[in-house]
Amino acid sequence: MNIKKDILWRVYLVYIVICLGGFLILFKAFSIRYFETLEDGRSWVEYDREVRKTKQEREIEPMRGNIYAADGNVLATSYPVYEIRFDPMAAKDDTFDYYIDTLAYTLSKYFKKRSKAQEKQRLLNAKVEGNRYLLINRRVTYPQLKAVKQFPLFKKGTFAGGIIVIQKNKRIKPFNRLAHRTIGYVRQGVAVGLEGYYDSLLSGVPGRRWEQKVAGGKWIPINDENIVDPVPGSDLYTTLDTYIQDIADNALAKTMMKHKADHGSVIVMEVATGEVKALANLAKTENGDYFESYNFAIGEGTEPGSTMKLMSTLALLEDGFMDLHDSIDVGNGSAVFYDKVLRDSDKKSRGKLSMRDAFAKSSNVYFAKALDSAFRQRPHEYIKYLRQAGLHNRTGVDIKGEPLPFIKDPSYTDHKDKKAWTGITLPWMSIGYELKISPIQMLNLYNAIANGGKLMRPYLVSKIVQEGNTITEFEPRVLSEHICSKKVQEKLEDLLILPIENEKGTARNIKNNHFKIAGKTSTCKIAKRGSYSKVYQASFAGYFPADDPIYSCIVVVNRPTASGYYGGIVAAPVFKEIAEKVYARKILAEHHIGNLVKADHFPYVKSGKKEDVESLCDAYGLDHQIFTNKDWVKPFSENGLLKVDDRSVINTLVPNVRGLALKDAMYLLENQGLKVKITGKQVGKVRQQSISPGVKARNGLVIELVVS
Repeated sequence: MNIKKDILWRVYLVYIVICLGGFLILFKAFSIRYFETLEDGRSWVEYDREVRKTKQEREIEPMRGNIYAADGNVLATSYPVYEIRFDPMAAKDDTFDYYIDTLAYTLSKYFKKRSKAQEKQRLLNAKVEGNRYLLINRRVTYPQLKAVKQFPLFKKGTFAGGIIVIQKNKRIKPFNRLAHRTIGYVRQGVAVGLEGYYDSLLSGVPGRRWEQKVAGGKWIPINDENIVDPVPGSDLYTTLDTYIQDIADNALAKTMMKHKADHGSVIVMEVATGEVKALANLAKTENGDYFESYNFAIGEGTEPGSTMKLMSTLALLEDGFMDLHDSIDVGNGSAVFYDKVLRDSDKKSRGKLSMRDAFAKSSNVYFAKALDSAFRQRPHEYIKYLRQAGLHNRTGVDIKGEPLPFIKDPSYTDHKDKKAWTGITLPWMSIGYELKISPIQMLNLYNAIANGGKLMRPYLVSKIVQEGNTITEFEPRVLSEHICSKKVQEKLEDLLILPIENEKGTARNIKNNHFKIAGKTSTCKIAKRGSYSKVYQASFAGYFPADDPIYSCIVVVNRPTASGYYGGIVAAPVFKEIAEKVYARKILAEHHIGNLVKADHFPYVKSGKKEDVESLCDAYGLDHQIFTNKDWVKPFSENGLLKVDDRSVINTLVPNVRGLALKDAMYLLENQGLKVKITGKQVGKVRQQSISPGVKARNGLVIELVVS
């Protein structure tokens, strides 16, 4: 028992001693920090505050991710630009004196800005004046930086040699103004376009390092090591097609200049998926040029005008109130609703018109009378059809700035408010007034009709890639399986051909003999200060080819002031140019390959890697058989079937590369240790090789390839 007490007493004693020791350490630290002073009289607290002002852990800007088009072209990229500074106080005096002559000579010879004597004098002056941030060169490339880092004294690094490297990432758009506003930018707190919408992914994660503040308020790294390395931003792969984008941009620019319009936009979308293939916006600048200053296609809600007649027709047909051949008497082309007169722009429309004729001619009176008769007592039913078609909501396109559509509520009847539902709201809404919809929202309606009634979410980014690995892939998203019945959708398809194919159609000028276009024109007066003046918005929305829709497109041109203002004259020709060029370049090319296959005439397929040949066959639906497990194969056609046989490659022997694409040939030969010399073109197929296949391959042996 006494032993136990003795042990406990010892433990308690040790515990008390440790606690007292800890207390003394804390007390000493506290007294040093707050009561003891340095030789110059400053307290440690004051010293710490001053150190924090001159030495801090600061951020390193990461490399921003790239933005790519669907065809692989780079739409936006960052590249590093380096600023070189020099701290003459970093090196010891004897080291500085030893290297100053050779450093001055090297700087003079490399940058060719000053003589050796001038460079030496600058370095000496910086040393005497204590300038720790002497500018050597404001802008050097990475290869130049590597060379500069090997200069005398500089090769000792930041801490011992005084070289200061400041990386600045410069953002460029290789295609200049092409899709400028869609790609967007982030600067000074303003974030627009894809750059703005995906900023958090593109911007990456900043690194951190210790830096010291020097004269002039500049911060320089204390050493060459980072506390945390920056993580580069993710890359975006968009749905944009640079070929279609270029066509859309040029076609819009031509009509803007011809008609001296204020601003305009074009969207081209893939019908089946909702992928946006082109998005062009142009606005007149102060000097009369045109530039992408705002994304009107996404962000501008306007009264759409007669393109809205598609929606009105959908409601009339779906409700069962009218059918395609039902007629209405439009009189002399005008009608009175309460105290307002509504007129047809086509003064030739008289008497009875069927729905087909009214749609082809774009009769305002017909659709205003039809909707007023059908829905005057039940306007909520009409709004229900708009909601079914998705016109009550944003499309959800992945870019900032899309407004909520403005559609009046029949329940709101406070006539003191401009938002109120009145007796003329329904007839005016039937022809695209008293509501506001953006071009992307209107196009989505037309795209749904082209897509068998299926409403898609438009989107601009197909995948996000981080350091070569796909982290997110975006698939087409269906917003509604059916915006109307199949029967009504087919009737609308039939109607949408009429403005182009009918001899009195408002867009008959864009008819062509190669394929059919479906769509609707609009010539809409623009409201200014509550009244409508002779200022117009011309537009055309539709899709092509009408028989088997692949692309939908909308063209909107605001305030044309020369050479006409009608939608058929101003906007429809833009649509036609886009449709014809895209059809010729993309659709016909794929159709041609398909016809070759159907005719049992196979396109020539080069020898190459088995996986590449299989991918090509799958992509174009080529019937094929594989007769080998080898990586390298030789395709040939036989009896309407593409057969793929072994193309043997044996290690240590020179392979047969005739018929291979140059890149595949080089891969095989260099893997055998051979050095390749190319004669002829730098891309194409290998026609001849200077060393016969089967010869023993020796490391460093030179083989010449003839490429055509």
